[in-house]
Amino acid sequence: MPRAAVQRKEPSAAQLAAREAGAERLKAAAAAKRVAPVVIRKETQFDDDKQSAGVATPGKGAAINQPVQEIEPVTLLVKEKADKLAFFAEPVQIVIHETAEEQADPRFSVWVNGREWVFVRGVEYTVPRYVVEGLLRAKPVGYMNQEYVREDGTRSVRWPTKRGLRYGFSVLHDSERGRAWEKQVRNEP
Repeated sequence: MPRAAVQRKEPSAAQLAAREAGAERLKAAAAAKRVAPVVIRKETQFDDDKQSAGVATPGKGAAINQPVQEIEPVTLLVKEKADKLAFFAEPVQIVIHETAEEQADPRFSVWVNGREWVFVRGVEYTVPRYVVEGLLRAKPVGYMNQEYVREDGTRSVRWPTKRGLRYGFSVLHDSERGRAWEKQVRNEP
């Protein structure tokens, strides 16, 4: 059976005008959001005979003793973030330890930033530091029942927690800064 032809309806003049007005509002909003880049400059001074474009001279031949700043494209905050990202992307050589658990899987996976990393026990790997952080932070919490006697002579129960690495591993090669970072993360709960 043949399909019926679809008829396209032409927009009315009011609809076209509303569409144009909406487009103009969007352009105006986008232009208002544009911000001139923030510029950080180094201090420099000009001699009597040298001038910079756009700097007014107080008088003919007078020295400009006011500091002028030069453009520097990267702010301190952006540089710190870039350094941190570079640190976490550094390759680190690790070895995954064997386990004495009978029911432990010989292979396991760790998900970091939406990507799966599959490891086999007893094998050496070179992975980015952010994957090592994922392994370091995989610390399941175990609870125990412990019966004790309070100071007033009544018996009570407490549930102390125990934490440890889910997947034992060792770092084979890393920088001095990386070893200090690893020690800090291992000691966090």
